[in-house]
Amino acid sequence: MQYMLKNCQAMRQWLQQPTGKIFLASEHHQIAEILPRLFGYHLLILGEPAFASCTSTSTINHQILINPCLDIETSNVVTLVTSRQDKLPIESNCIDAVYLAHCLELTNNPHEVLRETYRVLRPEGIAIITGFNPWRLWGLWQLLVKFYKNPPWYNQLISTFQLENWLSILEFDILHAKNFCFSWPTNHRTILQKIHNIEQLACNLHLSFGVAYIIMACKRMSTLTPIKQKWQFRRRIMQNNVAESLVEI
Repeated sequence: MQYMLKNCQAMRQWLQQPTGKIFLASEHHQIAEILPRLFGYHLLILGEPAFASCTSTSTINHQILINPCLDIETSNVVTLVTSRQDKLPIESNCIDAVYLAHCLELTNNPHEVLRETYRVLRPEGIAIITGFNPWRLWGLWQLLVKFYKNPPWYNQLISTFQLENWLSILEFDILHAKNFCFSWPTNHRTILQKIHNIEQLACNLHLSFGVAYIIMACKRMSTLTPIKQKWQFRRRIMQNNVAESLVEI
């Protein structure tokens, strides 16, 4: 638990830096394209409070944000809950959509977070997962600065291939997968301004070397089809080896 609290606080500080703000704006653009197509009554957000701004375009009015280290006032739009993300205080099969905003990278038990996500989602519910790609620009940067003690480079990055395997085991169907954000990991304002135009062009061309990814998956539940008993005819043997007329059983 202390491991996740430390990571959440560090991520919250990084999102306030120039690089973090640019990344948050890029993720907001991606989430804003998906959420208006989702309908329901309850939207659950697992991540830092800054990512709650990404759900402003959602038509789902009741939004709940769960984080293990919340210390800010409750918003009028989003209900804030302080809780573990691998032990959600929510009943099963009642949430229409779950937005996992880089929370799998901040916990040492991502499998349990995904299981809890599957549990609270209603059948045909949608999970939206974002994460940093370990095989792209910032992932390679993580190898170069292995001992750099700032997020997101010291987090446990999860590849899309690994995440899709976990989702398939939990019986999720992958609906959408995309890379986004093509910024350079620096806080130098001049460099960031020059990269902004490249960012827009790369997003329009849907290039595959984005530093982060977004995956949308649907919860599938297999239903049982009752098999009716087949009617058969047989002869009933009476006394003295006399066969009775055909009867149904």
